[in-house]
Order: sequence, then C-alpha cells, then structure tokens
Amino acid sequence: MTYCEAKVEAEAERFLSDATGKGKRRADLIWLAGYGSSKNLALGGEDLGSGDEMKDETQYIDTTDFAEGRIDIRLQDYISPNGDLVNDSCSNGKGREANPDNLANTEANILPKGVKMTSSDRPMYVRDIYLNDEGGLMLKFDVDSLYTLRGRTEN
Repeated sequence: MTYCEAKVEAEAERFLSDATGKGKRRADLIWLAGYGSSKNLALGGEDLGSGDEMKDETQYIDTTDFAEGRIDIRLQDYISPNGDLVNDSCSNGKGREANPDNLANTEANILPKGVKMTSSDRPMYVRDIYLNDEGGLMLKFDVDSLYTLRGRTEN
C-alpha cells in the first residue's frame, strides 16, 4: 500500500505512474478523497459543494478531466481490470444513472468493465474500512445509500 496527498492533478498522475511502474503493474484499489460535488473532487482546491466555481481546475479531479482528447488523469492506465475505485467525496454520484454528467458516471466511461466504483449521491463520510472474509474491500459510510457502478469500457 502506498499513500499520497496530491494538491494538483499532475501530482496525482505522477504518483500513480510511479507507484505502478508507469502502468506495468496495476493498483487493486485507487482511493480518491477530498471535498466534492456532483462534478468534482477537490485535491488542493476549495470545497465547491455550495456551487462556487473552480478557480484553478488543476486542483480538482472533475468531469472535464475525462473529456475526449483531454485526459488529465489516466485512471484507466493504473487500475487493475477488476480493481476498486472509491470516490471518498460528497455527491460525486448525485443523480445516479439519471445524471450521466456526474463525476462517477464520467469516470465509468473510461474505466474497464470489471472495475467496481463506489461514490455517494449526497454529502457523506467514510466511517470504517475493512476486508470481508474473502478479502474483498468493505466500506461503511455514514449514509445508507451509495451509488455503486462498474466501468464501461472493454479491457
């Protein structure tokens, strides 16, 4: 296990690249944490949950990062085809499948089909993290309802 606190996307990208040997190894778990809203997760930026605008886009993982022709952070290059991606951030799954433009759905569009993604559709925090008897990742949030989905691209 390795840990990094990145303030900008380039730091997070560099860390993931270094930790996986430039993608030669794949992470079983990528955990992204920070203040959030339906379209972004703050790395070094301010909490935008109140609807404020980003002052410096590089301080956020956001839906524009995965737009065609502009991939600021290449999660798909670093995560195992059957890995877990956790957005430990408020509201990244807001609107669930009815909101194709939320961060969770935008990330799912670039991740392999076997990747399990967990996001919240409302303000939240993680209460506990543990492994089940089979070694699977278990998360206990302070909300009862989580938005869980799978990546959508072929491996």
